[in-house]
Amino acid sequence: MQGVTILLPIELTEAERALWETGDAKTLLSRLGETLKELACENSVIISGSPDTLPSWAWDFGMPVVPTRGNVRATESLLPPGGPASLQTLAAMGTRETHEIAMIDFRSCLISPESVRTALADLKRDHAPRISVAPARLNCAILECPHDILAVGRLALKDENLHPHDVPDQIASRMPKAAGLSIPFPLPAMMTASAEKAATPSCPWRALIIAHNAFALDPLLPEIIPADRLERQRYAPARFVSALRRESDGLYRRFFPELPLPAGFEFLGMDALREEDSADLLCLRRKGKAGIWIRESLALPATRMRIWTSSGQEVQELQSGWTNSARESIRVGTRKFIGPILEMEDSPQSLIWRMEKPATSRTADFVTPVSLREHLWDIDLGTGTKRNCANRATIRGRQNYPENLSPTGGLSVGRLPDLIAIKPLGLKGELGAIRLSPAESVSVRDLPGLLRAIGTVRSESRSRRPADYMKAENF
Repeated sequence: MQGVTILLPIELTEAERALWETGDAKTLLSRLGETLKELACENSVIISGSPDTLPSWAWDFGMPVVPTRGNVRATESLLPPGGPASLQTLAAMGTRETHEIAMIDFRSCLISPESVRTALADLKRDHAPRISVAPARLNCAILECPHDILAVGRLALKDENLHPHDVPDQIASRMPKAAGLSIPFPLPAMMTASAEKAATPSCPWRALIIAHNAFALDPLLPEIIPADRLERQRYAPARFVSALRRESDGLYRRFFPELPLPAGFEFLGMDALREEDSADLLCLRRKGKAGIWIRESLALPATRMRIWTSSGQEVQELQSGWTNSARESIRVGTRKFIGPILEMEDSPQSLIWRMEKPATSRTADFVTPVSLREHLWDIDLGTGTKRNCANRATIRGRQNYPENLSPTGGLSVGRLPDLIAIKPLGLKGELGAIRLSPAESVSVRDLPGLLRAIGTVRSESRSRRPADYMKAENF
């Protein structure tokens, strides 16, 4: 087999079979036939397909027909249906690995001979396989994913080099056996003022309590009082949560109790402002790996956890994971936890976590861009400002979004082994792009596609008519 082979695989679904028997489809096939005849002057043109399903009009092109071998739908590919089987058939016929092939999808019947020649010329220059691309009709970059926030909190992590000391009797008598102190972390802004008011010159310790019959926007958010006030009658009915020790830099250490963990687990951290019986998250180490475990009742379907590392006042996103990735469950006291949702390698001062799930109503707590391998744009979750990742320009409307190209499957060029392995090459980013015109990018896969293609043909036909004929027709 000499020169370049123009390969036209034909494989139809049952719905397509009826579509391509219409009169308009015959017009498009005639247009495609003219393209193939022009290309046949310089190259070898082959029609391929299963002999049992090949339509009768495949022979009307007047080109050699090669029956494919095996199941033409067995392999997913960036090539058109029947393309992988056609390539395997050519390989079985002894086609050289260096042989160059241009595969045309008959559904893209408006591809011009000039576009095929240009793609083949580029292939001869660098031997890099290429596929046709076009701007997506609905640019997926304008789509946004709405989310609802289920819970938010801070995870205080244990300081393994520090153990509690100078603990006041008022706290020691209310705490079970101590497991240690946390690494210092900042308090929420709504609690900072009350914590500073609770300062006493002689004692750096604060008590976290939930006052009895007290009004609060968040009934589970503790109140902070000086440790020496726990003995006062006013606070006697209050539920004791834990204790904090203020450091000289204004950060706080959490006093951890010892939890009844299963064998093989080591305690590393828990919710910064929750008592052990109401903790939503635990950070545990097993076999040298630290992981996040979540309370079972909080792990709803399709729920994702995001965690941010906090070092002083600096916050950076670390990673995220889905609750359905958890494969184990453990019991800590009377509560069941599942995990690990995430595994950590770094050693931050504390973690900020958020549980979220896709919103199902018309309202959402926040939105994020569609997740792509390489983000075309991003969004500031605080201000909602969108920016083009390429030039950091602010996106103010649809016209400002970056161009998003998608494969059309209409034209693919490359050497035989490269086209056979086109999907792995695409996943590795080793494919070139063939930019087609909007008309050539039309793919006739359904009735709307047929109407767009035949409308394009008629528009081109009118544009080639003499001007005086057009005036007479309009009159």
